[in-house]
Amino acid sequence: MAFILSYGCSSAAGRGASRLMVVLNLKTDVSRDEGFYFPNRAGDSVLELLTGELGAAFHEACTSARPALDERFGVILASTKGMSQDFIGNRGAERAHDPLTPLLDAALDHLELAPARALCVSNACSSSLAAIRLAEIWLKQGLDSVLVLAADAVTPFVLRGFSSLKLLAANRPKELGRDGFWLGEAAAAIWLTKTPSAFAVQASLDNDGSLVTRPATSGASLKRALLQLPLTPAPDLVFAHATGTVVNEETEEPVLGEIFPDIPRRASKSLLGHTLGASAALDLIAACELIRARQARRVLISSLGFGGAHAAALVEGV
Repeated sequence: MAFILSYGCSSAAGRGASRLMVVLNLKTDVSRDEGFYFPNRAGDSVLELLTGELGAAFHEACTSARPALDERFGVILASTKGMSQDFIGNRGAERAHDPLTPLLDAALDHLELAPARALCVSNACSSSLAAIRLAEIWLKQGLDSVLVLAADAVTPFVLRGFSSLKLLAANRPKELGRDGFWLGEAAAAIWLTKTPSAFAVQASLDNDGSLVTRPATSGASLKRALLQLPLTPAPDLVFAHATGTVVNEETEEPVLGEIFPDIPRRASKSLLGHTLGASAALDLIAACELIRARQARRVLISSLGFGGAHAAALVEGV
């Protein structure tokens, strides 16, 4: 278990957790609002997201609360293919052995952070919760706090990849007859500590080694991830992964319906777009905001990733 000290985010909803909740509470579709989603931009688009939106998320988290500067802290960057170079489309690019670590280094330099330990986590759309699980381990190993940075960009490489899988929608996410999903961009920063604070979080991760591009539709791995968490008393609300695709709903809905038959479910991707490696971080922040507003006491988050990566997290007020 870890405790959430503070957090910040930036998405199509705007900068700040309060803007995120306005969109989610009003159920306003901002997934393609002008000004945040730039699928055709080139050059330093990834670094723009790191230094701009991730910087805004980090400063919001630090405005609320931040561990003492003399503490031993770690930093984890949770991301996926949107933040790596397009080696396939750009054949002239030099292929790096590890494309994410240079981005983490750039983010640490921009944010003027010197952690005792730093690492990148790339578990597809489960990246944020995988980072939370790793942070729990680091705290047990002796670090005082861990900063989880989550970010993902919609680059040409990502667009080509999802287009080839025929997963991108030709209509807006909430329209009748939706045939896929919108991609989105987001950045989030979450400070975790072992000192009790307003929110406690536990994360779990399971991987059934399924196909490269989808989880196994049996849902067994997702069920194992969920049942690793203490589900008594039952959560008041579940944030589902909920991409709206056939495979997601065949995998996730039966499991959630079996374990939580009477618990209401919410989802954010139809409003914000699917923000890939940052998506579960937004759901986690939304869970904290709902608990802070006394609309829930315990919130569970479900997340599915490529390759059969299933993750879950339970957030509760302390």
